[in-house]
Amino acid sequence: MAAVGAVVVPSVVPSTADRAFAAWTTDPVQLTAPQSLPLAQDCARFSGGGTVTAADVLVAERRGMATQLLLRKGPTVAECVSFDSESVVGWSAVADWPVAHPTGRTVVVDLLDSHGSGGDAFSNIAGRVGDDVTSVDVVRRSGQVVHASVRDAWLTAWWPGDDALDVSPMKIVVHATDGAAATFAANEPLS
Repeated sequence: MAAVGAVVVPSVVPSTADRAFAAWTTDPVQLTAPQSLPLAQDCARFSGGGTVTAADVLVAERRGMATQLLLRKGPTVAECVSFDSESVVGWSAVADWPVAHPTGRTVVVDLLDSHGSGGDAFSNIAGRVGDDVTSVDVVRRSGQVVHASVRDAWLTAWWPGDDALDVSPMKIVVHATDGAAATFAANEPLS
């Protein structure tokens, strides 16, 4: 007589988050507003409805297979992250519209946050930059440098891990049009 039983084998198929983290890069690929519009529309549905157009997309980037964008949604600037570039896994309110943009070399961090836990945790940053800012880098606890997307006076970036829960060892490097760079602790005013 044959024995019948079930063998439980842990899943060896990586989750969408695992694949997104494995494909993640420190350097983003900038997306145009039309390229990111399907995700922006999903972001609008995810965050309570309403319609958005390509003109509402403020900045959008792809790192590997994941996309992050900032969009104007009615009276709010919202940030959305998608690990598969099709459906939103995280949404945050960044600022109230209309916003005042800083001038010069100033950076205003409106959002520095972490989501998830353990191997599924990711951190993100979003904010506004002055007209003399050409780029912004986030230096993680590990020393790894994450290059933020900067476009039309906005910045955004995301990375695997929960660094943003403890900002004290993180640094933000602001690069200016004249080639100068200034480094700030993530929890101090940036100007």
